[in-house]
Amino acid sequence: MPATPEEEGPYGVWLWASVVENALRLTHTESLTMEGASLQAVFEQIAAWLLESADQHTSLRALTGELARKLHAAGLPLARVNLGVFALHPEIAGYAVIWDPTKEEALEVPIRREDTLTATYINSPIRSLVEERRHLRYRLEEGELDDAFPVLEEFQASGH
Repeated sequence: MPATPEEEGPYGVWLWASVVENALRLTHTESLTMEGASLQAVFEQIAAWLLESADQHTSLRALTGELARKLHAAGLPLARVNLGVFALHPEIAGYAVIWDPTKEEALEVPIRREDTLTATYINSPIRSLVEERRHLRYRLEEGELDDAFPVLEEFQASGH
């Protein structure tokens, strides 16, 4: 695995390879298996796919969707993936790529500048991640929720 984006490949692919590498650390892969192969070996195959061929995707939406499908198929318990990309634009703040295992494809949703002024955004974990650079982790199945983020209750109620 390359240590920096300069060592190999385009930055976006390096970033996703780092995401896969971090997923390895979070899932305690030593004890998990998938069809006889260790989950770590499967994740290493996904990381290799990212570094070798993911740059053939023509959009971040397609790349994110394919990566999320591969991680989900490998046994990572993903109920939803939301990738936010900010833009330097006077009207558009950026866009989000949202993947859900019940949908055929990931969705790309534009984020207008005024959307970042709404209560939904202001009271979201996304704002804390972006503006305060806070590390957040909640286990919805264990009822470990923070009153500051109403969306977590919505996720919990929907079975995420």
